[in-house]
Amino acid sequence: MTTESELSITRQRARLVAETKERLHAAIITEQQDALDTIRHEGIDELFDELLALLSSTQNQELTRQIVDLLIDARSSLLVDAMGNALKAENLPTEYLAQLLSLCWQSLLDFSPILSQLIPYLRHPDLQVVIEAVTSVEIALDHASRQALQDTIPTFKYYLAQEKQSAEGRRFLEE
Repeated sequence: MTTESELSITRQRARLVAETKERLHAAIITEQQDALDTIRHEGIDELFDELLALLSSTQNQELTRQIVDLLIDARSSLLVDAMGNALKAENLPTEYLAQLLSLCWQSLLDFSPILSQLIPYLRHPDLQVVIEAVTSVEIALDHASRQALQDTIPTFKYYLAQEKQSAEGRRFLEE
């Protein structure tokens, strides 16, 4: 049975999340930065999808840095799910894709649950994306279960057999 106090806290939290989300979508950079501060200090991990969307759309370098720093410091596994969702998108801009993959290895979170979504980027045409993917995959493999490792071996073998375009890509896959 939920007490009146618990309901009040739940309502306050929902209001805080909604207000913070609204500020993230504001056209004013200072509003977005205030929202980032609120997310950091209040631990609003419900907005990771919105943060990743803002990261993909902002042209402001300072805001980009603040978002990246916040995401690297995040300690909620909800970020792993949000990253998995972001990596499923089609035609991601190369710079944004490199940032996403970089976040996977810079964070202390375990990204092995999205290992199957990281592996295809080992064959990306952009070298920076491949480097970020290799690093992310290596770290994810360190955390992966035995079953996850066994499940990924056929994928690696398939990609290795298909890799004929670049010596660098083949070398990364072999490693």
